[in-house]
Amino acid sequence: MARLDKKKFLPMLNKFKLKNYLFAIVIVLAVIQCTTPRTEMNKHWKNYNTAVSNGDIATAIVEVNSIYAFDTTNQAVLDTLSRLYFISGNSYGAFNTTKRINNKSRDQKMIMAESALQIGMQGEAKALFTELNDADTSGSFIGIKYKLATLHFSDKEYEKAIALLNEVTLHDNSMTQTTRVKVGDNSFQDVSLYAASWNFAGYIQLLNGDLAAAEEYFNEALRAQPNFALAKNNLVLLNQEKNKKD
Repeated sequence: MARLDKKKFLPMLNKFKLKNYLFAIVIVLAVIQCTTPRTEMNKHWKNYNTAVSNGDIATAIVEVNSIYAFDTTNQAVLDTLSRLYFISGNSYGAFNTTKRINNKSRDQKMIMAESALQIGMQGEAKALFTELNDADTSGSFIGIKYKLATLHFSDKEYEKAIALLNEVTLHDNSMTQTTRVKVGDNSFQDVSLYAASWNFAGYIQLLNGDLAAAEEYFNEALRAQPNFALAKNNLVLLNQEKNKKD
């Protein structure tokens, strides 16, 4: 039986060990590269959860942006970021972030539509609210109809606006769902969508010169909500128009 020549074998063994050692280092480095982002992400998620618990939205946004940097294809992270921007009042951030989400849900389209409205992108907001309204086969999302009516009004499409407002008033939930309307330079009032829609339709009729219809609509708004300041102000305008014709 032949015996191993140690002088020849040891150099071969050392060479083999060196190769394996180098290979092991490569594997360890690869593992570190894989686990470091995960460790970093876990750290950012922990910071995010702490920030949310403390109501610190600004920090939460920073942490989610850091998480997204590690995984730019993660749609769930984009959704979280868009909602945080929306809650914080950063309409530009909310709109642009939501725009990058694929296969948007109704809620995501709502965020995008509301954000577009806030930053003055009337055309984009109108298109999105129209899409949302068309998809609402149950007709239950009357707040969308009201928002869309305001956009038709801005484009002087008064008949379309009134048609949508009528749809709102016919819905059972219009008495309980509310919207915030501007009643002065820096003052707002929360009123039912029912009252807001009748008042809005009345104002359109006032612009059209149909004073009788306008008066009827304003009174209906006040019947539903007697403290509705804007409807009261509009009745004053109506009486001024009546006096001009007398």
